[in-house]
Amino acid sequence: MNALMEKTDAADGILARREQLWMLKDARLEATPARGWQSFFLDLWNAAEREGKPEIAEIAGEPDAESLEITDGFSVLRLDRAFCAAVLGAARELDAEDGSVRVRDGMVSLVTNRCARVIAVVDEITLPDPSWLDVAVCALQWAAWQGASPERMREALLSCCMGNGRLREVGRVAGIRFLDGHAFRSQDDVRRALRWMPGPAFVVLGGNFVVLDSRLEELMISGDCTLIHLMSLPRAQRSVLRRSMDVYAVSSMKSALAKALKISDGETAVVCFPAVGCAEVEALRLGAEWARTVSEA
Repeated sequence: MNALMEKTDAADGILARREQLWMLKDARLEATPARGWQSFFLDLWNAAEREGKPEIAEIAGEPDAESLEITDGFSVLRLDRAFCAAVLGAARELDAEDGSVRVRDGMVSLVTNRCARVIAVVDEITLPDPSWLDVAVCALQWAAWQGASPERMREALLSCCMGNGRLREVGRVAGIRFLDGHAFRSQDDVRRALRWMPGPAFVVLGGNFVVLDSRLEELMISGDCTLIHLMSLPRAQRSVLRRSMDVYAVSSMKSALAKALKISDGETAVVCFPAVGCAEVEALRLGAEWARTVSEA
């Protein structure tokens, strides 16, 4: 009986949110500052639903780690992880109805005309944080409520967490996640990916990123990132950055990974925008284990 009541309450809450979101369908929207899951939600929702519409503007202020607020200047729509979890639960358990996103049998689909049209295979989706499936499904459901097609939703997933739009985890060493972001080729792409990081990250840049633009600089500084650069930055820019953040220059990806492991003081993410592979991270892990064994002998 309690489980049934909880499902009913969740369904009622989702219905109320759908009606509130419908009222904002054609409005120019603003959102509280977003980092981590909130930023990922906004990017995926924008990509799936807002073709031809202005991007959601960001209100000045400090990000709230617990929730995201979206407003048209009059009413406020609040999103938190509890609601995302409710949407994912409904996608897995409730009876299908038109306009509903479903997650069943390893597939993400959209119900249209009582038929489930597959958007993606769950195993295709690589999220910035493995626990964010609820966030992704909630973003797709919001887009569906506003009329997004399955094709549009798949394109959005491809831009944020599938194919070339994904940050791919290539290994872990001593609690540190190493992420390959080589498909993020422009500074705008890098800035978007870094906003998805829930906390301070180590950022490995090189290749085309010889000079960093001011917006990328500001994001790394405000996010308390540590920069490891594979090429020499211009002296003036290096001097400016070092006043506000830690900056290290190295000559190779191997050296960059070793530097991140050496100076990290706990669980964090190392995001590599030049390509990094599983073999390189595995070599780092084996080297760290060997060094630990020698020190304990």
